[in-house]
Amino acid sequence: MKLTKKIETEITQFLQTYWDTYFEGNINKWQSFLTEDYKNIGTNEEEIWNSKSEILDYTNKVLDQMVGNAKVQNKHVQIIPYDPYIMTHELGDLFIKTEKKWTFYAHIRLSSLIQKQGSQWKVLHQHGSFPDSKTQKGEAFAVDAIKAENIKLQKAVKKRTLELEQKNRELEVETALERIRTQAVAMKQSTDLLDIVVTMRNEFIKLGHEAHYFWHMMWLPETYEKAMTSGDGSKIGFVMELPRHIHGEIPQLAKWEKSKKPTVVYTMNVDEAIDYVDKMVALGDFKNIDPQAPTHDDIRHIGGLTFIMARTTHGEIGYSLPGIVKNPPKEDIDILVKFAGAFDLAHQRFLDLQKSEKQARETQIELALEKVRNRSMAMKKSEELSEAAETLYKEFYKLGVTPFSCGYLINDDTKKQWNVWMTDANDDSFKHFWTLPFRADKHLKKRYQNWQKKEPFHSTVLKGKANVEHHKIIAQYAPWKKNH
Repeated sequence: MKLTKKIETEITQFLQTYWDTYFEGNINKWQSFLTEDYKNIGTNEEEIWNSKSEILDYTNKVLDQMVGNAKVQNKHVQIIPYDPYIMTHELGDLFIKTEKKWTFYAHIRLSSLIQKQGSQWKVLHQHGSFPDSKTQKGEAFAVDAIKAENIKLQKAVKKRTLELEQKNRELEVETALERIRTQAVAMKQSTDLLDIVVTMRNEFIKLGHEAHYFWHMMWLPETYEKAMTSGDGSKIGFVMELPRHIHGEIPQLAKWEKSKKPTVVYTMNVDEAIDYVDKMVALGDFKNIDPQAPTHDDIRHIGGLTFIMARTTHGEIGYSLPGIVKNPPKEDIDILVKFAGAFDLAHQRFLDLQKSEKQARETQIELALEKVRNRSMAMKKSEELSEAAETLYKEFYKLGVTPFSCGYLINDDTKKQWNVWMTDANDDSFKHFWTLPFRADKHLKKRYQNWQKKEPFHSTVLKGKANVEHHKIIAQYAPWKKNH
């Protein structure tokens, strides 16, 4: 085919119509320009089509992305005859619409193999591509640009990796805090607070931090109340009450407690650590002692102690490290501060439970008193006082008090003796009325003197030989004297 101006114009107009119908979404007309065995290699990886039906399926799927959102401008057409075919090259600029504004997207190259069949031009094969934007003039490959882009990409990946690691770490910490909060909310009784101290240490360790002993300490006006884990952290090893001067005599700790600083790191060499532990043992009122508590030799072996503490609304939480660690990792301290915040929730729950337990206990005591009053008011004769004593014993027992015996002593100043009605769950003979002189021994004499002074409460602690001697005297007057 000889290429004439008329044919060039005809081909140029055909191409314009071809692309206009495509970008307008007039698929019925556009598909009439394609042969059944049409082939196309597009601009991205998935765009390879081997038939008219394949290109139509794809076009219908992406039609909403194309219509009104893409156009080619500044187009230059090259026409090359390959009898009986024509090859066309269209070079132009692709624009896309973003937020109602047309924006340059890329230079585009479109190659089409067309043929006139009867009176209609048909497209047999097409290929589209975007020029390599990285290559410079005179370059076959954009090696330097790719290297620079790879470096940039590596930096971006490294930054993103660090961001993801940081985010993951934050999630790990928050999950640990949430477990502490959940346990705090689930507390059923005030003593459950001790379990949360153990949980805090376990969560701290699971996050990758080092901690030996872990504790919670309330700062009360005159004393500290401290609960500390065992050395292995599996349970509470120590529960103690300490005088405030144990820290008041340490300037760094005394200053910190008066300040608003959230944390403090207190290091002790071997001698200082031994002295501190000895004072704690000597001055502390221990409710529980860990049998695996560190000895002097243990402290010498580890080279001293370091305490890291974080302030709470009511005192502190903290943990110990072996040796002298002047600068613990910042993240360790930051997480301890977060744990302190979570523990405040547990402590508030502790106070609420204490209040509730106190109210419940007061109600329980009042009910017990009412039962004792009712039994006393129901008496018809004095001998029934022993039965009232038995009620008193039972109510004491229900309240968690386990006396050897209990009952009533009524003074008879004329005879200088007590009339006694007592009860013992294990001895029925103990319930009989009997008398006991005011001055049978020095302990009974002291009891009588306190009664004369109208003291509301009297107690005597008897141990060992003194306890035996006292009960020998009691046995001379008690109902069981006939059996002994």
